[in-house]
Amino acid sequence: MKNNKQLITINKLNNNGLTLIELILCFLIVSVIVISLLNTVMNYKNKEQIEDLRSNIISYKNQVTRIIETDFIKNDISSYKLVSTSGKAGESSTEIWDITFQFNKQFCGGIYQKNMKIVRGNKENYIMYPDIFERGGTCYNQNVKYDLLSTTNVLDVDVNDATTASGDKVEYSDIRFAYVYLKAYGNIFTLDIPIYHSDFGTNYHIRIISPLNYLQSAKS
Repeated sequence: MKNNKQLITINKLNNNGLTLIELILCFLIVSVIVISLLNTVMNYKNKEQIEDLRSNIISYKNQVTRIIETDFIKNDISSYKLVSTSGKAGESSTEIWDITFQFNKQFCGGIYQKNMKIVRGNKENYIMYPDIFERGGTCYNQNVKYDLLSTTNVLDVDVNDATTASGDKVEYSDIRFAYVYLKAYGNIFTLDIPIYHSDFGTNYHIRIISPLNYLQSAKS
């Protein structure tokens, strides 16, 4: 009888041991599933954010390109002059391009030229370009700022500064202008500003291409 009681006690202990192991295994399995699901959700969220970012960059470059290129063609750009460049794109500094464009068509107020400002740097990137129009007999000349908005600031090597030693890291906007390319070749004017982001490189450009003096040439 005593042996039977001992056997029952041992069985109970064994049952408790098996139940504890089972609980541990269940916990481990559930943990693996939860972690996998969490990783899936985070990957999906990151992809969604990247796609939103891509969409914003494309929308920005399309808007700026359309507005300025249409203005150049519609008002028959005749020439440009790089007035000055100043500064240097760095962690806390900006590079500024001041450009004057001459047109064959006259804007209201007897204006034949417009001034563009391009600012690029680690934290600040935008284009300033005037909108000249007449409304109710009044001529308006107002600068419009096309700001390349960044989503966050990150810490990485300063790609704007070639003299920065490898490994030196600075804070910069995750979206910014890579460089400014400005040229007139023959009767074609080109303004090219690549937009840089670590996920897209410089795949997206503000690329403005316009003929020079095409309306003036058509008249002669």
